[in-house]
Amino acid sequence: MGPYFLERLEELQALDMVGDVRGTHLMACVEFVKDKITGETLPEEMDIGKLVSNEAGRLGLIVRPMVNLNVMSPSLICTERDIDFIVDRLRQAIEVTSLKLRCQGVWKQLLAFSTDTKVDAEKTMKIFGKMIWIMPAGNWSAAITTRPGAL
Repeated sequence: MGPYFLERLEELQALDMVGDVRGTHLMACVEFVKDKITGETLPEEMDIGKLVSNEAGRLGLIVRPMVNLNVMSPSLICTERDIDFIVDRLRQAIEVTSLKLRCQGVWKQLLAFSTDTKVDAEKTMKIFGKMIWIMPAGNWSAAITTRPGAL
């Protein structure tokens, strides 16, 4: 199961704030960065590992936060289904955390909406289970609300 676990975790490299995935067998961690190109880490006081861990907990997954990392070591008797659950929930937790930081203006990059914003909005709605309203404000910005006019 170790190679499958690491293979699935590698998929998280596609996310903006994931700088590295490393480990061996069933011990691994995901490192969060401010800038994927330079590898610059987020400020320690942000405790991004804890922010992602909190979101993961809300989704039924326990991960160990360590400043800019989330460390995982699933059971030695885990199945592919267990690993799929872990990686899928961790992906959701990272996406939610990233979106919250962007909406709060903390994250340096703006939400990158393509010309087809419907796809991004639908993805966000799946994450939050709420409506998303996208408004131009010089640059594109996003706000999450449960009803129109609440912005």
